[in-house]
Amino acid sequence: MPTIRNIAVMITGGIAAYKVPLLVRGLVRDGYQVRVAMTPAAATFVTAATLSTLTKAEVVTDAHEFDHPEHVVHVELARWADMMLVVPATANSLAKFANGLADNVVTSTWLAFDGPKLVMPAMNDKMWANAATQSNVRRLKDMGVRVLPPAEGFLAEGYSAVGRMPDLDVIQLFVETYQAKQPLVGKRVLVSAGGTQERIDPCATSETTHPARWAPPLLTRPRRRGPR
Repeated sequence: MPTIRNIAVMITGGIAAYKVPLLVRGLVRDGYQVRVAMTPAAATFVTAATLSTLTKAEVVTDAHEFDHPEHVVHVELARWADMMLVVPATANSLAKFANGLADNVVTSTWLAFDGPKLVMPAMNDKMWANAATQSNVRRLKDMGVRVLPPAEGFLAEGYSAVGRMPDLDVIQLFVETYQAKQPLVGKRVLVSAGGTQERIDPCATSETTHPARWAPPLLTRPRRRGPR
């Protein structure tokens, strides 16, 4: 498996886009070369100036797609990248990816890129559960796209549900799983997120209740080694 060095981070227009600069900084700290492309909607949540400062590279946007006549920008970015990371991936973008639309620099780069693609959906819980969205996710998985499902947590709508973008350290571990050695391929691993009890003495025990939200970080470590 080729070593991943160059990561193209694709940002689409969800509120979770404001977290992406910290993710980009973490990837750069881990030794990756990072370049960013973003949709017009993403630019309402995070600025190109912030991302270009962190990556030391120009951010690819629709507004500046034709600033370099010596090459086609989205094709050049696709050729440069070893891996594509879409974060956050909105329901709208998932639908476009699944059906081959190319109406902005992100979707055009997606079509031009034939390497590993990792997608982090983040959206309202009802939008995530919608049959159309789930159909698009299944179609993307059938195409070989790796999808990190949204986490349960506090949403922009003001309540907790499944739809929140996973924590940044979970996403970074998800990136690492792609090229990690996987001695557990074909094996099954069961991770319990239930409570535990430890006996202190014959009369007393110490109990810990593990919230279900701990499960994704617990699952990520064994997933790096390839089990189901």
